[in-house]
Amino acid sequence: MLNGWDWYHVPGTTASHYPIEERADKKVKASRKKQRITQRNIHRNYSSKRYVGGVTLGKNGFFVHDLEALPFTSPTDLAARKTYFFTGDKVLALGTDISGGTRQDETHTTLFQTSLNSAEQITTLNGRSIDGLQTKITIPAGSAASITDAAGNSYYLADSSADLIITRQQQQSLTTNYKPTEGLFKQAYLNHGIKPKSDFYAYVLIPDDPDGSKLKQLSDKPTEFYQVIKGDEDMHLVTFPQESLTAYAFYEDSAETPENFAIQEVHIPAAVLQQQKGRNLHIAASVPDIGWKFDYQKIARDGSNAAKTYFNSQPAKVHELELTLRGKWKLAKPDNGISLKHRGGKTYVELNVTNGLPGNFLLAPVS
Repeated sequence: MLNGWDWYHVPGTTASHYPIEERADKKVKASRKKQRITQRNIHRNYSSKRYVGGVTLGKNGFFVHDLEALPFTSPTDLAARKTYFFTGDKVLALGTDISGGTRQDETHTTLFQTSLNSAEQITTLNGRSIDGLQTKITIPAGSAASITDAAGNSYYLADSSADLIITRQQQQSLTTNYKPTEGLFKQAYLNHGIKPKSDFYAYVLIPDDPDGSKLKQLSDKPTEFYQVIKGDEDMHLVTFPQESLTAYAFYEDSAETPENFAIQEVHIPAAVLQQQKGRNLHIAASVPDIGWKFDYQKIARDGSNAAKTYFNSQPAKVHELELTLRGKWKLAKPDNGISLKHRGGKTYVELNVTNGLPGNFLLAPVS
């Protein structure tokens, strides 16, 4: 697989796309120093963002990432808010507020990079078979697209502020020891350009869909699978009608949901899943923040050499999480770890969570 692999198109990532070339550690360090880049350690750097992790409820879950890119060969201010929702046999990828980057490198979100067995191996785009090499197709921003990769997976791009680029070609690359390699690959990535401002995307990955039947069903009626209610810098709010599931990715504690949603707000950034069970609500909530205390300037400068000073023995913080629900609710089952209060026609649920793990509870409406 690694022969010809583009190291800067890792599937699922939103990142600067650097040229593949030999870079000696000493030269990179010298260049960083000249450009006054804080991070000295080029192998492991730490972001100042804490919000990363997830929540699960039964077989459903989602992962959140408040992306803050780290410098490699030049300064960067790339940032984004990325959420991956896992439900049924599909993955919904939602990205918003994609902004910044380096001054000279394009920012790409990679959907996939899969090796081709031969130039004759067929993949599809919008139901049309494609083979051969030296193929480069551009799907304009805002256009939906149905795609298959070379490994039997399907993708439905619902919307994006960036052009979708699809290539089939023989790629040249380098090994970790800088030996030249080449290989046949198909790639699909969103090209946000240099220093985008508030870009976004939404696409669905369907693993193991070799005949594209699930892709066809999804592309015909995507809203039967999911509906993005809110996707901005404050929160990603998505419903999944077939699962009676609502996912709340609260990136900011100031975020508030629309009036018709049971959960109104949280008082610290959190990840919450809610599933309707008759009249009851099954809720899982986590705070995706280990909560370690550390001197970020020192860690940014010294990398892993400083990190072990803070992280080797420090326990995770216990977060006191409060959820505000519209209406009056009660615990359907006794739970000593959950406390409820009613005030002004609302219910306030308090629970302690730690290590990024969720707390689960079942609520019933107050008659």
